[in-house]
Amino acid sequence: MACGSSGLGLPGMNAGMLKEHWLRHLCNDDERAQLLDWLKCEGLQRPQNLDDRLEHAAHLRALGNEWYARGDLRRALHCMLGAVHALDWVPAEQLAQSDDQRQQVAESLLPVLGNLAMVLLKRGSFEAVQRAATAGLRCAQKLPAETCAPLRAKLRYRRALARGEEGPSRDLDGALEDLQIAARLEPTDREIRACLETCKNLLRKERAVSREARDKSSTCTEARTLAGPTSAVDDRLSTEDSRKERSVQESELSPAAECFARVVGRCLGRCRRRCRKTTSFFNNLFAAARGHAKVSLWRSAAAVALLGPILGALALLVIPSQQAVTDLSR
Repeated sequence: MACGSSGLGLPGMNAGMLKEHWLRHLCNDDERAQLLDWLKCEGLQRPQNLDDRLEHAAHLRALGNEWYARGDLRRALHCMLGAVHALDWVPAEQLAQSDDQRQQVAESLLPVLGNLAMVLLKRGSFEAVQRAATAGLRCAQKLPAETCAPLRAKLRYRRALARGEEGPSRDLDGALEDLQIAARLEPTDREIRACLETCKNLLRKERAVSREARDKSSTCTEARTLAGPTSAVDDRLSTEDSRKERSVQESELSPAAECFARVVGRCLGRCRRRCRKTTSFFNNLFAAARGHAKVSLWRSAAAVALLGPILGALALLVIPSQQAVTDLSR
């Protein structure tokens, strides 16, 4: 039965009904265009008849397995994607297929997606592995559960491996769920059992680390809360000490200003002492004059005569000191 898309253009159908979905789910438009060019260059173009496409997909799958065994993962990937392309019909074409034909397509597509997930896993494309395995599990829903249990276990196991790898798509909880289901589907598979135990240990360690980090964070928060008032007092005391230190530093004089102040202070001290002596001298002189009011005139004249030179000498002593102060102030 021919199921090509060229004969389909039924009215009322939206654009999504006329697009192939499997290959678009696994790669973007640029990768799809490159794949179609490679298939054309290798002479592996997709036929139109359903039986021919099933046979073509089986051939590409076998060819991909050969390249995988040789270690050529790039060619193996192209062959597996070419097999997916051979089994990819638009929804409008799938409506024209019988139930037996749909089951044949699903039976052919499921192992191709399983092998594709394995190739992608070897290449380290972990997000693409998850997409391929998820597509395979969706395809398995179209088949009887008991007939495709081993393939579903492999898809779960490979998706779990991809989810357990480091990176943005890491999901240990999802990996644990896949491994538990795979272990129920294949209870005698030792590899799945060992991987399940490893995943459990990783989850325990990850949860212990996150719990420890949570406890440490809460402890630090409590310590900051308890130390809050003490820290405030310490900050206030340190602020006051720094303010005092700044005031002391600001009150200190420079060496030149300190020398000038010393000289001025010395001069002022000398002037004060001389003023005291002069005041004391005049007080004694006036007291003596009042106590001897009856002295003779010639003694008074002598006292006045002696007072003139003394005052002159004092002026000679005071004037230079004032001049020195004036010079220093300049």
